[in-house]
This record gives sequence, structure tokens and C-alpha cells, in this order.
Amino acid sequence: MPNLPDPKDVVRIDRILNPEHREKGEGLYEWRYLTRKYQVDFLDLLKEIEAVMPGEGESVAERLMNFPRVFLVLSTGEVFSDTIPTGESQYPVGLMEW
Repeated sequence: MPNLPDPKDVVRIDRILNPEHREKGEGLYEWRYLTRKYQVDFLDLLKEIEAVMPGEGESVAERLMNFPRVFLVLSTGEVFSDTIPTGESQYPVGLMEW
């Protein structure tokens, strides 16, 4: 079994709605880190990603166009994509369930 990163080093981003344009209020994402969970639009998502992984905002946002969930491993700079199994609800998901 592979070693999983410490949860304190992982940000989870769930795509709720893809943006149609690169404007304020477009798109909707859920940002989860430790016990914090909040929703951001596309432009704020780019800012959040750049704050924790400089230079990666565009590539992570592009990945979220194709995958509903992305994990950022802050300690290593790795980015993982995930799919949501068919027939399973994406919400609600508790912090310790991922």
C-alpha cells in the first residue's frame, strides 16, 4: 500500500461548476484544507492555488476542467486528479473520509 501524505499537507479542490468565462463570479469550486471548507469562483480559485503553489494556478485550473476533484500536496508540490465513482454522491464528504 502506498504511503499517503499527511492530511495537513493536502488541499482538496472539488469542482462544482465549470466556468464559462474567465470573469468574477464564473465557476464554483470547494476548497478544503484541514478543517476549513469554503467555496470560491474561478478567479479566486486561481489566487488560492497561487498562494499555496506559486506558478501552478493555470495548470491546476485546467486539470479541474477535466476532473471533478484535485488534491494538492503542499509538502511535495504534487498534484493528483480524482474521479467520483458513478452512483456515489459527491456531497457531503467529511474531511477524514478522503
